[in-house]
Amino acid sequence: MASKKVDGAALTLKDLKSKLDDNELDLSMHELTVVPVKAMAQLPKATHVDLSTNRLEVLPLDFATSLTHLVKLDLSQNRLVHLPDNFGELRSLAHLDLYRNQLEELPLSFANLRHLKWLDLKDNPLEPALAKAAGDCLDEKQCKTAASRVVAYVQKIQSDHERERQKRLDHERETTTKKQAKEQAEQKEKSAAKKREKENRKQQNTNGKRAAEATHDAATTKASSPKKQNAKERGAHANKNDRPKRSCLGWMCSWLLTLMMMALGVAFLAAFGVYHNCSSREKWLPQSAGLCADLNTLTASGNLPKTAQQNVIKAAEGAKLLLRKKSDEFVHYLQATDYATVALDGWNWICTQTIAAAQWTQKTAIDTSSKLAVWFKRDGGPFLDKAWKTTKVYASWLLEQTKVAVRVAVEIAIDVTDFLMEKSAQFYRWSSEIIFDLVQNREKYWEKTKLWWNNMK
Repeated sequence: MASKKVDGAALTLKDLKSKLDDNELDLSMHELTVVPVKAMAQLPKATHVDLSTNRLEVLPLDFATSLTHLVKLDLSQNRLVHLPDNFGELRSLAHLDLYRNQLEELPLSFANLRHLKWLDLKDNPLEPALAKAAGDCLDEKQCKTAASRVVAYVQKIQSDHERERQKRLDHERETTTKKQAKEQAEQKEKSAAKKREKENRKQQNTNGKRAAEATHDAATTKASSPKKQNAKERGAHANKNDRPKRSCLGWMCSWLLTLMMMALGVAFLAAFGVYHNCSSREKWLPQSAGLCADLNTLTASGNLPKTAQQNVIKAAEGAKLLLRKKSDEFVHYLQATDYATVALDGWNWICTQTIAAAQWTQKTAIDTSSKLAVWFKRDGGPFLDKAWKTTKVYASWLLEQTKVAVRVAVEIAIDVTDFLMEKSAQFYRWSSEIIFDLVQNREKYWEKTKLWWNNMK
C-alpha cells in the first residue's frame, strides 16, 4: 500500500473505513503523531491494527480503555518512549510488535496481558533485566517465548511491588495501632490523675475549712477573755518579787529575743501589707506600682529586675507619706472623738487583722504540705521504687526516713506558725494595755511630762 501523509487528528470514521480490510485496519507509514482513538473505537470489527512506521512518541491515556477489542497491534518503528500505565487493559491482545522504539521499561499493568502469545522488543534501549527476559525475536518460536517470559517477568515485579506495598501498609497499620494504644493509655492515666487531683483538692478544702473554723473559734475565745489574761498577768506581776533575779546576760538575751520577735512581726506585717496592696485592684500604698510589677516579674520568670532597689525606695517613701497622713488623720480624729472609743475600735481592728493573718498563714501551711504530699506520691514514689530495685534494703530505709523528714518539716512549720501567732497576740495585748493606760491616765502622764521638761530646762 502506497504511503500517504495523513494528520491523525484529522482522520474521520469514513477515512478509517476506507482503510479497513475485513478485520485489519492499516494505518502504517502515514507519519501519524496522534492516534485517532475516538474514530477507531467506533470500529469494533477492526481487531488487527497496524500503526507501524509513524512518528508516534506517546499513546493517549484512553488508548487501552477504548480499544479493548484489539487482538493484534503493530507499533514497530515509531518513537515511543513509554506505554500508558493502563496498557494492561488490552486483555484480549495476543500479538504485539514494539520493534525499534525508544522503550526502556514496561508498565506494571503489562502483567495483565495473559493472552499475549507473540512479542517483539528488539532494537529498544531496554533495562538489562528486561532485555534479558525478552531475548531475541528472530523467529516465531523466539517471539512466543519472549511474550511468555516478559509477561512472567513483569508479573514477578508486580508481585514484589505488591508485597512491598503490603509490608508498608502493615507497618503503617501496626504503627497506628501502637500509637492509638499509647494515646488511650495516656488518656486513661490523665483521667485517673485528674480524678485523684480533684479528690485531693476536695479533701484539702474540707481540711482547710475545718482548720480555719477551729482557728477562728480559738482566736474568738482568746479575744473574748482578755480580763482573765490580764488578771493572770497582774497576779504574776504581784509575785514578781518571789522569783529569783535574772543575771545581766539573761536580761540581754531576753531583750534580744523580744527585739527579734518584734522585727519578725514587723517583717510579717510588711510582707502581708505588700501582698495585700499588690493583690488589690486599687493600690492603697502610694508609689508602689513599680514594686508590684517587679514582684510579678520575679514570680513569673524567677529573675529580679534591676529597678527593684529604686522601686523599693519609692514604695518606702510612699509608706512614709501614707503613715504621716494616717497619723495626722488619727490625731484629728482623737481630738474630735472620745479616747476610749478610739482605743477600743483600734483593738478590735488589730484582733480582726490578727485572726485574718493567722488564717492565711495556716491555709498556706496546709496547702504547702498538701502539695508536698501530692508531689511525693506522684514523683517521689516511682523514683524510690526504682532505687528499691537496685539497692533494696537501703532504699526502704531511705523511703521511711524521707517520709519522716517531710512530716517533721510540716510539724516544724506548723509549730513555728503557732509560736509566731502566740507571740504576736502577746505583743498586741501588751501594746493595747499600754494604750489603755495612756488613755485613762493621760492627765497624770501629761503632768509628769511637763515636770520632766521643766527640769530639763
